Amino acid sequence: MLKNRYASTKLKFLLKYFLILTLALALSLLYIMEVILIESAFVVAILTVGLYPLLKVLLNKRIEPLTPKTIIPFTYMLYALGPLAYKEEFSSSTLSIYLSLQLLGMVSLNIGLSMRKRNKLNKNSFNESHQRQILKRTSIIFLLVAFVSTLSEIISFGGIGNLINIGYGGDRFLHLTTTFMIGGGFQWLILSGAIIWYYGLKTSSVSSKQLGIIIISISVIVFFLIGGRSTLVYTFIFISIVYYYQKRNINGKLVIFMLIIGIIASQLYSNARYYLPYGFTETVTNTWRIFTNNPMAFMPLPSNINEFRIPAKSLLEVIENGNGFEFYGRSYISAIGTPFPFINRLFNYIGVNPSVWFLDKYHPDILAGGGGLGFSPVTEGYMNFGMLGVVIHMFLYGWTISWIFQNYKEKRSVSSLLLYAGALPIFALDGLRIHLGSAFYKLFRIYLMPFFIYLLIHLLSKNRSKNNEATRIDSSSNTH
Repeated sequence: MLKNRYASTKLKFLLKYFLILTLALALSLLYIMEVILIESAFVVAILTVGLYPLLKVLLNKRIEPLTPKTIIPFTYMLYALGPLAYKEEFSSSTLSIYLSLQLLGMVSLNIGLSMRKRNKLNKNSFNESHQRQILKRTSIIFLLVAFVSTLSEIISFGGIGNLINIGYGGDRFLHLTTTFMIGGGFQWLILSGAIIWYYGLKTSSVSSKQLGIIIISISVIVFFLIGGRSTLVYTFIFISIVYYYQKRNINGKLVIFMLIIGIIASQLYSNARYYLPYGFTETVTNTWRIFTNNPMAFMPLPSNINEFRIPAKSLLEVIENGNGFEFYGRSYISAIGTPFPFINRLFNYIGVNPSVWFLDKYHPDILAGGGGLGFSPVTEGYMNFGMLGVVIHMFLYGWTISWIFQNYKEKRSVSSLLLYAGALPIFALDGLRIHLGSAFYKLFRIYLMPFFIYLLIHLLSKNRSKNNEATRIDSSSNTH
């Protein structure tokens, strides 16, 4: 049976890339016949590969909507095409190289996403009652840790009022360089609410679900006031994954619809947050004025939204200025040390922060002000090892999140779901808009904290069970 399933998967893999090659051949012929420009051919190819998974979900209700192969090609497409809003600033050759590298990255990403993990474990080997007990302990411990962390964040900013006034931009990160806080603060708090809610969902505990919703709601208000849009989006994705795979009753078409609405809402909020210090009425009035003056600017197009326009523009600037092969793998050295507090400075000393390098070289004024412009995994791969770097980086990127997802599908355990729900928001969004080190920071220090706590409790309880069993055997032997 497993052999037949593997053969079927292999056939689907080959069929998918036959279609990609057919598309590439068709576009090449149109270019040779001078029907379309090479840049247009690249754009059509990226659009096709990015939108095809969503189209499959819309046409086939059996296809799961919250998988890496559905979500990530789509978000990659948005980040790849967004910088074309600045195409007038760059030469035609730069645009051609840029789009060819983005298409190369897209194909490499999809190959990585399509790699299969061999099944080795019986998914029914996990005790449901034991998992619920560990999840309960995880939710309690994480809530306590998150509360202490949030309190330290409020104190470090001199009170909740200053935290809100400083906001979520460059001023916040400049402030954090001169003060001290423990952990993720409100980011941990909203996530702890999600874990408590998950426990209530799994055990049908109304009180747990209500407590989780209260904690989430309080955190949402804070993030709304400070402009923490990304945390709200990531938490929503986290909760959606947990709910979908726990209850299995979210329609795929609804997910796609919510994805489009979310992009539009995100654009509205990106304009609204600048008026938040002036009050609710002023915020609504000014945002509505911007919308009525230019409603097309709020359509879910990559070129309309700064979130998608800015990060991969770094690749355009690097190509235009003739830079490449600058890092030789050193940015990956920095990334390896990111998850580890204190010793990460040693890795940073040996390696290089590609975002800081980019700002220092091209935008020193933004760097001096504590701001940022994001980055791109394609740029990072290119800056390390050229075109080969793009292929390797994006292949491993897709393979990693695919392995995490298949690990959940194989085990169906709480720990594997926490790992996947924590990882997908980063791989679908942050990993495509910042460099690997920053993505690792958010992944390991924020969104995988519930997974790490759950894993630690599981290991401790497992060791205690072994010790108790050994003690029981010894006592039995002494009695006889």
